[in-house]
Amino acid sequence: MIELQLDIRGAERILEGCRTFQRQVSRGFENALRRGVRRALKDVNNDIRNRSGLGRSIWGKKGKGLKAFATLIRPRREGEMVETGIKFRGLAALIEKGGRIAPHKITPVEGGKLIFEGRSGRVFAKVVNHPGAPVRAHGYGRQAVEKHAPAIAAEVNESVGKVLQEAFSRGF
Repeated sequence: MIELQLDIRGAERILEGCRTFQRQVSRGFENALRRGVRRALKDVNNDIRNRSGLGRSIWGKKGKGLKAFATLIRPRREGEMVETGIKFRGLAALIEKGGRIAPHKITPVEGGKLIFEGRSGRVFAKVVNHPGAPVRAHGYGRQAVEKHAPAIAAEVNESVGKVLQEAFSRGF
C-alpha cells in the first residue's frame, strides 16, 4: 500500500487569487469589447444619418434623435461566451434590416399647411396620404462591426495581455 499526504494549507488563498485573476481578465475583456463596439456604433450612427438617404428631415440638423435608435448592447456572459452588439429600434431597425413603411397620413406641424411641388405646380394641403414604401436592407451595423473586428480583437488581446503580465510579474 502506498499512501500520499498533501499539505493544503494556503490553498484557499491560492483559489481566491485565481478567482480574483479571473474577474480581472473578464473585466478587461468586457471593457475592451465595449470600447470597440462603441467605435463601431459611432460609424453606424454616421452611416444611418448620412448615407441612408433620409437625412436631416428625419434626424434633425445635428441628428440628436439618432442615439435613441441605435444603442450598445452591454456585454453579457452566456456560459463560456460573451455577447454584445448594436441594437436598433424604430426607423433605424427598418433601415438596417429592410422592410416596408406602412401607409400613413402626413400632417403639418402645429396646424400649418404642407407645401410641396406637384405635377401641376406648387400644392398646399392639410393632410397627405402616404401609400407606404419598401425599404431595402442597408446592413450598416454588420459593415461597421466587420470593419472594426480586427481592432476589437487586438484591443481585447492587449487588455487581457496586460492583466496576465501584471499577474505574473507580481505572482499569485
